Amino acid sequence: MKHRFLIFILLLQGLWAGKLYAQVFNLEGNVVDTKGNGISGAYLIFEETGELMLSGDSGRFNLKLENPVHHLLIKKPGYASRKLYFPYHYDEPIQVSLERVDTTIPFDAERIVRLAAAHREYNENNFVCYEALAYKKNVARFRNIPFEIWKISGTIIPSHLDSGIVFVSEKTADFSYQDANHFDEKVHSYQTAGRFSIPGWHYLPDLDISLYHPKIFLKNISTVAYNSPLSPRSDQHYRFFPAGQYYEGPYTVYRIRVEPNKKYSPNFSGFVEIYGDSSYSLASSSLKLMNHNMLEVVDSVDFEQVYYYTDSGYHQAIQKQQYYMYLLGFDGSYTTYTFFKNHHYFNPDSTDNHYDAQVVSLADSNIIRGEAWKKLRPFKLSLSELRVLREESHPNRWIFQEQTEVDPLFEERPFAWYDLFAAGYDFDSSAFTTKVSPIWYGLGYNTVEGPYIRYNLEHTRYYPNSELYLRPNIRYGFSSKKLYYDLKVSYLFDLHRPKKIGVQAGHAISQFNSDQPILPIINSLYSLILSRNYMKLYGQDFVKITYDFEPWNGLEAGIKAEYAYRFPLYNSTDFRIIGNPYAFTPNNPDFPPVITHDGFKEHRAISLQLSLVYQFNQLYKMINGRKVNLSSTDPKIYLNYYKGVPTEFSQTNFDHINAGISLQRHFGHVGLSKMDINGGHFLNSAYVPFVDFRHFNGVQTFFLQPAPRRTNSIRQFSTLPYYDFSTNDFYFELHFEHDFSGLLLGEAPFLAPLKLHAFIGVNYLNTPGSDHFTELFIGVDNILNVIRLEFAGGFDNFLNFKPSIRIGVDFDYRYYLDHRKKMPQ
Repeated sequence: MKHRFLIFILLLQGLWAGKLYAQVFNLEGNVVDTKGNGISGAYLIFEETGELMLSGDSGRFNLKLENPVHHLLIKKPGYASRKLYFPYHYDEPIQVSLERVDTTIPFDAERIVRLAAAHREYNENNFVCYEALAYKKNVARFRNIPFEIWKISGTIIPSHLDSGIVFVSEKTADFSYQDANHFDEKVHSYQTAGRFSIPGWHYLPDLDISLYHPKIFLKNISTVAYNSPLSPRSDQHYRFFPAGQYYEGPYTVYRIRVEPNKKYSPNFSGFVEIYGDSSYSLASSSLKLMNHNMLEVVDSVDFEQVYYYTDSGYHQAIQKQQYYMYLLGFDGSYTTYTFFKNHHYFNPDSTDNHYDAQVVSLADSNIIRGEAWKKLRPFKLSLSELRVLREESHPNRWIFQEQTEVDPLFEERPFAWYDLFAAGYDFDSSAFTTKVSPIWYGLGYNTVEGPYIRYNLEHTRYYPNSELYLRPNIRYGFSSKKLYYDLKVSYLFDLHRPKKIGVQAGHAISQFNSDQPILPIINSLYSLILSRNYMKLYGQDFVKITYDFEPWNGLEAGIKAEYAYRFPLYNSTDFRIIGNPYAFTPNNPDFPPVITHDGFKEHRAISLQLSLVYQFNQLYKMINGRKVNLSSTDPKIYLNYYKGVPTEFSQTNFDHINAGISLQRHFGHVGLSKMDINGGHFLNSAYVPFVDFRHFNGVQTFFLQPAPRRTNSIRQFSTLPYYDFSTNDFYFELHFEHDFSGLLLGEAPFLAPLKLHAFIGVNYLNTPGSDHFTELFIGVDNILNVIRLEFAGGFDNFLNFKPSIRIGVDFDYRYYLDHRKKMPQ
């Protein structure tokens, strides 16, 4: 009987517990200060479940919990934390009062920081690598539009219609992070909305912003290495002041104000809170970088991180960054919030975690909108954020285009006739897109054609697992009275391991150097105003077939086969606005006997090319079944083989091989170095037309031009003539550039606000005919964020010195045009 009674009692307890845990608990209340004012942005951490939420604008919170909680930790940097204990069945509204940190209690702040710095290596080994379920929200705003320009604002620069929130994204994902080459993000839900797409900001440097690292790098924001306040030599960079202390459970928390020793330095300012535990770990950090702290892309950054202890260990609750930008009165910000649930750290040396090269996966099934997000958010969104998500939601295809860094086409207004002359137009549907360029974009002048007009359309048709691209092009020279045309077709398929086959054919005009070393607009201005016709052209009737694929991750391969009938072109006009008409040079370079000013021998060519590029430690994301490689700072090697095939129908006969390596490396505060080394040789040069010579990327104008190949982003000379060093023999080429970031100019008070970067470099070329060409350059970069000023001197065989001044502009005026969602006016 006694045993029956015990069993009955246990059964009742089990039924009661099952009922208790099956019901939904509603926990609500307020977080206030000692005066009863609501505290917004307080963090509520539920220890049993790992749940995290944020108090609203008035300090209110309301959360539905599937399981009851017993321990609740409330934290807000600058306030003393509180830990509440209440019965499991507690479901009454609560009011939590937080006291500001008592700043009158003295302690030795420098001693606490020294102890934290002494334990930094231990904390770095144990509290950097983590796993968690994360909720992430990104919000971009334009706060001020100072002026408008008719037909320019709203087309190329923002208009008043763009003020307010222009982009919102939400994401939940399982994060696992070990280091920059070993991390994983399994996306559960995702959505974006707004008048803009911001593809380059989806991967801000927030995965590994840890003060436990001695140096902190902010990818995409700055090339400078910032000193951690907890670094071993932090006393050389910072001053520390006590700002109060409080208790959090069994631990004393020391709040410390951090100030840099030098205003113009790569150092933070703000507050850190440190636990008085055995490892002196962080309780929170609220730090700032200002314009004078060597930032580049933005003008200031705010960081906030919150950590906490539970019975199971040490965890991170929140990470928040706010980026502020100001340029010519345009004022904007970008804020990213990351909230961690079930967060835990791990030591990589004692954990058998496996990471592969795929770091992100996003598919149609992950795109979620509407009411479902109420259960996923740890806080309520503002009314303006909800309106943007409701009224300006991005369709799935736009989201995938953002993630693949393809310009999303955001046209929602009817086509107007003046679009042909002003900004162009993008016809967009779920099945295809067609880009119509403005007519002015194809206007130009050269001495071969005289004034000319070029026009093309770009059409892309989308299929479930492939894409078809068409680009017809037509061009007419008014002086030469010659019409040129070509058609390019490509088919992209097998998107999880992309393969692309392309065909291009036509009657076309081209530069001798396929890298297109001089921009048409620059050549037009130099020809019309200075009588300098640097662009040299030839004609061809051709058909070309290409095939690009990726045999395995990191290795990209390309095969090209081309048949062409090539013929020389000659100047047809000496028209100029000002200048001496006799200063014009013949269109054909002088390299006898292959080519003279009188032209070259018409010939037929069959050319083959094999290209291999291998990127070490190549990471990628899978976007709706499409593989998208991420940029990398690891070395890249490349190999090219060119073959001129002699047949009954072609005269070319050569074998040309080229190999090189491109790499870059950060050197802490010293800056960033980039290098490209390559060399090649014509193993067989029985018949090499001038078109097939090895040409080098020289500059003879005042304006620099970005390197055309991503495999060698710095391969450009500043004083080398375009064709004087072309060769059909052996060659060796070296390019080195070191950017000091803010090291030299960023510490000068009158220059620091300008965020200028000093740089130096050397270019070297060796060819059998012209021997050595050495070039030294020095300059200033990041002028107004987009301008580069360079002073260079070239030594021909270490004898003849060629000084020059060059300017480069790194500004894509079409970025705003392509990434702004054009709403009905």
